[in-house]
Amino acid sequence: MKYLYLDTSRLRDLANNCNNKPWDAINQLLRSKKYILVLSLMHLFEFSSRKLSNQDPTANYLDSLDIVKWLPEPYYIFKEECRNAVNYLMCGSKGDLNFFFDSFADLLIVFQDERIGNEIPNVLTIHGFKYELSTPRTIPQIIDFLIKIKFYDKFKLQLEKDADFVTQMNKDAALWKNPDNVLKLHIKDYMPERNEAGDVVSKDDSFLDKLLSIADSFMPSLKFANFLERIKFGGMKVEANDFIDEYHASYTPYCDTVMLDKGTCGRVQQTKSIYVKRIVSEPQDLLKII
Repeated sequence: MKYLYLDTSRLRDLANNCNNKPWDAINQLLRSKKYILVLSLMHLFEFSSRKLSNQDPTANYLDSLDIVKWLPEPYYIFKEECRNAVNYLMCGSKGDLNFFFDSFADLLIVFQDERIGNEIPNVLTIHGFKYELSTPRTIPQIIDFLIKIKFYDKFKLQLEKDADFVTQMNKDAALWKNPDNVLKLHIKDYMPERNEAGDVVSKDDSFLDKLLSIADSFMPSLKFANFLERIKFGGMKVEANDFIDEYHASYTPYCDTVMLDKGTCGRVQQTKSIYVKRIVSEPQDLLKII
């Protein structure tokens, strides 16, 4: 099973042109289940900025696919990657991280306000709003739910915090000269207070250096996002929406092929990352690599 991820603009292109060349070939790959389309909370963040109708081409297209997989918000992945790395260094354990969910309802379980044991409840409470798992869920229904819990507003606040954080870092020119400096700050922000054994996790430089040494293997998504962040944001004032493309791209380590806008693809090339070959901006280029 191979995973295909398209950012929101490319997803709309596919939905609006699924019967036209060269998008029709990509559509057939998804219909034949040779590739599975991956949706994320970044898509839903952008969709939930306005109400989607049942006639929306993107909503109709996504609902017509037999199988899709869901990825959580990037912050959840960053935290889990850091947690796994910390547990490896301190406890010798390496968790088998799997961030893919079979349905939107499964994904929501991660974000409910309270979790009692490992039992999956019939009703989730997220931001104080009760959501019945048994409710039929089409894409417009999902968007309606997100609008009710003010998901867009709450997620936008987090993006604004990211923007303020990076804008403040930009005032320190020396900080950006070494890519490890910025990545260290992010790791420090996302790492847990305690490891799985309950021991306090040190945040001194020596332990952060150890975490940096295993970042490629244990924190691929966070490190890749950090690469893009340095290329795009170094030395400039940053706005909340500037992070949307970066966070779409941050899913790349967990997907087989990714289609992003041209600007983000150009920045990816500058990273010289091992993931460069997975990312394209045009459908004809995607067909060449799959």
